[in-house]
Amino acid sequence: MNAITPVLETHTFRDKDFVGGDVVLDFVNTVTGRNGRPRDWIPSFGALADWATAARLLPKGQCQRLKRRSRHVSEDATTALGTARKLREVLHRVLMRSIGGGSGGKEDLQYLHQMWCHALGRHSLRSVRGSVQPVLLQSSADLEAIGSVLAVRAMDVLRNLPVTRLRQCAGPNCAWLFIDSSKGGRRRWCDMATCGNDAKARRHYLSKKKSTEQRSTG
Repeated sequence: MNAITPVLETHTFRDKDFVGGDVVLDFVNTVTGRNGRPRDWIPSFGALADWATAARLLPKGQCQRLKRRSRHVSEDATTALGTARKLREVLHRVLMRSIGGGSGGKEDLQYLHQMWCHALGRHSLRSVRGSVQPVLLQSSADLEAIGSVLAVRAMDVLRNLPVTRLRQCAGPNCAWLFIDSSKGGRRRWCDMATCGNDAKARRHYLSKKKSTEQRSTG
């Protein structure tokens, strides 16, 4: 993570916040602006439940029940939130090393292994539409449910990640991670509608400014 501690920021999640190419990358991207002014969009367990709803990680009704329960067992909610946040930052470091062509740090990999094993114990294997998938066993009131699902999904992503297509957005005050699914594999921006357009506007402004300066001195 950026050396600067992210500012906790309330955020309403929208479709444009899910451009990573996988829900695990989208979760890592809930800290935005890692290369500028980092903001953490998960300031509370309620925000984590809201993100899980928007990401369709768990059914909306289950996320709402978790959110309500978190208000009555605040200590458990704080623990579950802290675990999810730690998983997010470990994943960020591992993914950033993958972009750089390196391997994950030993301690981070050990932590992921522990989280994965713990989460697997909370799942069973079931046949879902013809394929075998891990399905969460916990009751809808288990505050660790979101972190457990993310831990299992994270291992699937890391095993099958197209490393040569993993990118970090080049936009200032962004640095989101995404899987480049473009044909040429040269995508630089998390989304052309946001960082891509901003970059285009900056280039146009600088070009116009340079042309104006040349005319004034010419």
